[in-house]
Amino acid sequence: MDNYRSHLKLDFDPFEPGSNSRDFFTGGKRGDLLEQLIELSLHSKSLAVVTGSLGSGKSTLAKQICLSFREDAECVLVGATLFMNKPQFLEAIVEQLSLNPFEPSLSLQDSSDPGQAASLREEIIIENICQLAAQLDLEARAVILIVDDAHELGSDVIGTIEKMWGNANRSNLHIMLFGENQLNNMLRT
Repeated sequence: MDNYRSHLKLDFDPFEPGSNSRDFFTGGKRGDLLEQLIELSLHSKSLAVVTGSLGSGKSTLAKQICLSFREDAECVLVGATLFMNKPQFLEAIVEQLSLNPFEPSLSLQDSSDPGQAASLREEIIIENICQLAAQLDLEARAVILIVDDAHELGSDVIGTIEKMWGNANRSNLHIMLFGENQLNNMLRT
């Protein structure tokens, strides 16, 4: 059964549950797709969406995109989970960009409405991300936000991504979503 490992001279079983490929194979038009996504992300303000079935290589492609940018961009790769909420999503971005979105202000601490405070925090974080992207634009660099398994996200987090994309017109922030085929339906609604 394990003859393919020795025949192909593999040092790991790529079909073992939970295994992660350590190589990016450019065959099967994957190299072309990688180049197109990099080109799109650097020279377009559009939202890129990559969908495919489970195990088709979306996560490997997302990681390879991040590796391809090197000094040309600050690449943020967020692995979405089924129960990820807006604060967790934004915190993952803030952490990778090493942002200090704000010092807690009196307006946030004194707010009697927690929903209003959370909404204000979201706006501040989005504004700071866009400001960083605008600063990097002056250096001919960009912020690339890649969300893997985006089909796992709830509509509230998708709404936050849409807000970020709306603000991206003023900055050099590019967004790519990777997920299973149901992601297309989620974005249509």
